[in-house]
Amino acid sequence: MDALLETWRAAQLSARPRSGWARAIRESLGMSAAAFARRLGMSPVGVRKLESAEALDVITLASLRKLAQALDCELHYALVPRTSYARLIADLLAMRLGRPRLTWGGGDATMTKVGPLMYQYLTALRAADQGQLSDLIAFARS
Repeated sequence: MDALLETWRAAQLSARPRSGWARAIRESLGMSAAAFARRLGMSPVGVRKLESAEALDVITLASLRKLAQALDCELHYALVPRTSYARLIADLLAMRLGRPRLTWGGGDATMTKVGPLMYQYLTALRAADQGQLSDLIAFARS
């Protein structure tokens, strides 16, 4: 899963324009709301409602996909975890085993201040971040 999401995680995506992507792209093309409405087979009022819904974060994916298609755009959609998939799995394992969820500090100094069990856990996590899950699975089973 991490490999699949790496492209999304590394992407430097722009923030959504205040007016929403659909309206910003439509206006950059010099297309009126009426012309856009004709492309969509709806009224200009309907277009304004959809553009407003996008700007307010209440639009459905189906409606956003329809707007994108009418603008000859692709809709890309993903949920990208803030941490690696391996770390999410590790947190779930820790909770399931009744162990405290690890707060992610940095550096080797953190590892020297923990007991042997936490050291094993951190070492397994670092290996999992490199794609080797066997140590993490062994830790979960221990």
